[in-house]
Amino acid sequence: MSKRSRPVRPPRASAAPSAPAPSFPWGKALALASGVIPALLALVRFPFINGAPYWPWRYYDGRPALFAAAALVVWAALYWADQQVENEKPIFAPLALLVVLHVGLIVGFTSLSEQGLGIVGERVRHPDITSYHTEAVRIDALGPWLADYPQRLGGMIGHAQTHPPGPILYYGLWNSLLGPEAGAQWGGVFLALLGGLAIPLLYSLVRRVSGFPLAGFAAAAAWTPLPGVVHMLGSFDAVYPVFTLGLCLLWIGACWDGRRAWAAGFGALLTLALLFTHSFLTLGACFLLLALAPLAFGAERGPALRRFVEASAVGGGVCLVLFALLWAVTGYDHLAALRASMRIQEGLAGAWNRPWRLTVIWDVYDFFLASGWACFGIVTLFLVRQLRGSGGDWRLRAFTVAAVGTLFIVDVSGLLRAETARVWLFLQPLSLALVGFELARWSPGWRSAAYAVLLFALVAIRSRMIFL
Repeated sequence: MSKRSRPVRPPRASAAPSAPAPSFPWGKALALASGVIPALLALVRFPFINGAPYWPWRYYDGRPALFAAAALVVWAALYWADQQVENEKPIFAPLALLVVLHVGLIVGFTSLSEQGLGIVGERVRHPDITSYHTEAVRIDALGPWLADYPQRLGGMIGHAQTHPPGPILYYGLWNSLLGPEAGAQWGGVFLALLGGLAIPLLYSLVRRVSGFPLAGFAAAAAWTPLPGVVHMLGSFDAVYPVFTLGLCLLWIGACWDGRRAWAAGFGALLTLALLFTHSFLTLGACFLLLALAPLAFGAERGPALRRFVEASAVGGGVCLVLFALLWAVTGYDHLAALRASMRIQEGLAGAWNRPWRLTVIWDVYDFFLASGWACFGIVTLFLVRQLRGSGGDWRLRAFTVAAVGTLFIVDVSGLLRAETARVWLFLQPLSLALVGFELARWSPGWRSAAYAVLLFALVAIRSRMIFL
């Protein structure tokens, strides 16, 4: 393919590249204001900015000046990287820089706590914060423990009660290598490195859907200071977006391109993901919409349905076979564990008293709080553009329907009524992908302003709120 000439900015990542898009200077300003205003209010500890009244993130007095100085350095690096991609330089260096910046923010901002980086080990060992390490220490014999796992859930504490054995086995491995104390510390810190994989995966997903490297980079750059990830080192929830991104990439390759090997990879990765949290079951809505939404935007019905059936059969078959092998080898019954976790979750939900009429609104707010508020304004602006446009590439439009539809279904169904800033982190890639689509349309100056606003939100949240 010959090298593409540089298009006019608005159509660059547009859903309708053949039609110039109108300028929205006030739209951009309002989108960024949606991040600046709550961040300023958070700095003065304004009520309700820190989350739902029934589950607020506790305010505290941090040191914003120190965090702001670090954020300024990160912004300068983001500006340089953005210029490289804007000028169509090789993507490897800018993307590698984003990974370094992202992991550096996670580890660096965590180290600036009073306990230093040692706070990670404290979080991991604390039975009320995660409890996975606590349960890992209690394992006597792995074989009987796995075989009786569904029956043991009722006697576990904290989050372990409602989760599969993956997180517990993770810390069991670290404990066997380093001992309980060091295993908790370095097993928790290593999660930051795993979380860094989200940067190249998000870039790949957004570029695959939009066809534009700049859109992929913008999404990854917006992910770099994501408060919900940066501020939660030691929590597995901050790593779950990596699974979401991998699953979406593999599913798109299977359903849109008909690659059976990718469908098999999807089934294998889904098995692994479900061993860590049952929440990934809610992504079924996303996968269904990704497969069927293209039919509404010009994809041929017959081939699309055939690819969907093949991908479902291969991916689902691989997942079922792997769980059957796991049961045959270890005696672990995943379906029984799921049923037991759901019974426990129902009991906890009644005790928490989070009525749907409140969560249907506050869960959305908490979700965008975790991404620095401004993502809400940017996504809204993107959706307005999409609604005003017509035609365009079916891939971007289908992904938009899948992303928004999934978030809507999860919210309205009330399936995950919890501390959304943490529990919904695995859904953040769907929102950040839309952010990337929109930011790719902006001028370098406006994009740099967006990065600055997202970093400002991170500083406000890190210096005023405690998530863990």
